[in-house]
This record gives sequence, C-alpha cells and structure tokens, in this order.
Amino acid sequence: MRMNADSLNLKLLSNKIFARIKKMNKQIFYGDVSKRPFYQIYQYKGNLPKVPDGQGLIDFDLGIFYNRIPKAGNTTIVSNIYSLKYSENVSVVNLSKSKKMFTKPSQLSDKQLSMFDNLFKFTIVRNPFTRILSAYLQKIITGKQNYLFVRADSRVIPTFYEFCMYLKYDGLYQNKHWAPQVSLLLLPVQQYDYIGHLENLNNDCRCPGGRICNRQCIRRFHRYRW
Repeated sequence: MRMNADSLNLKLLSNKIFARIKKMNKQIFYGDVSKRPFYQIYQYKGNLPKVPDGQGLIDFDLGIFYNRIPKAGNTTIVSNIYSLKYSENVSVVNLSKSKKMFTKPSQLSDKQLSMFDNLFKFTIVRNPFTRILSAYLQKIITGKQNYLFVRADSRVIPTFYEFCMYLKYDGLYQNKHWAPQVSLLLLPVQQYDYIGHLENLNNDCRCPGGRICNRQCIRRFHRYRW
C-alpha cells in the first residue's frame, strides 16, 4: 500500500526535523573527534550525521585495519578476527562486546598513528540492493528499528515500498545499516590494500588479499606476513 498525501506530508515534516538533528549531531561530534590525530590526517568526508568512528577496527598484533560495513558480512568477519586474536569463539551474548574490544581510529595516539601505514587495510562491501533489502528484513520488519520510520500509526510495520520512500526523502543517511557504503569509509578508497565483495567472499579468500575474510584465511594471512 502506497503512502497517501497526509503520510507524505508527515514524512516531509519529519525530514526537516531530521535535517536539524543531523546538523546538530555533526557539530557536536566533530567537536569531539576532529581534534584526534587520526582525523587530522584522514578527515571524514561522508554524509552521515556523525563520523562513523566505530566502524574502524584496528589491531596492531594482527596488523590489520578493518573498515566495518554493516550488512556486508561485518559480524562474521569481526567474529573471526576476535577468534583469531583471543583463541576462542564468540558467543551470541558476547557478540556485541567483541566489536568494542578493538581499537578505534579516534583512540590512536601519535605514536600508534605513525605505525598505521604498516597495517593491512581492508573492507568488504555488498551489492547495495541486496544490502538494503537485508537491512529492511532484519532491522525494520522485525520491529528492531522501525521507530526511525515516522508513521501516523507507529504500531504498523512499514512496507518495503514505504521504507524505500523513507530513504528517498532524507532517510538514507539516518542509519549506518542502510547508509551508502561509501559514507562509512574512513579512508580514501585508493588507500585500502583490499576491497572485497561479500558475494565473492569464498572465492576471494583464495587470493592473497582475501586471507582476512574468514578464520582460516586470517590465520594464514597472519602466518605468512608476520
């Protein structure tokens, strides 16, 4: 069912509110992060309301910088990195904690930043259409984040069409799970050593760059390079 005129007017009004919040968040967040050494060198140029600092995973022991992209194999890869570093599997309970146990770019000191160039920098991306559908199925239709979608009746889960309309009218950058993947990149594209595709993850793991894509590959990559 498509949105009627009243729903669309409500949507347009909410977009104005989102725009104000977006501007305020950006000003507040930049005041905290832009002074950090990493962002003095790598200034964030994306369109998210705040710098996605948490999407950067750094581990000097493993020698990697992983730019996490939600809905693009992110959970699987972080779990594998965690398992390699701590020699244990990640339980469902500790899954969210595992993503917070690694260094973020804003936490780098000047000394650590001087060693950043030696890290293997990579990210994994996904077909944007299937990624949007995945975000809708997991975050919206389950009700986990449908509060981000403004409707007259908040108890009704929006249809996929309505969700797409929400993205069209300024909702695209309101959540990292469906924001364009380029807006989540913390480095210029040319500075990544490897950009893999989720759809080809198994095949990509056979090449040198893909050694970081699963637990076996990470171990092999770590052993060969260090």
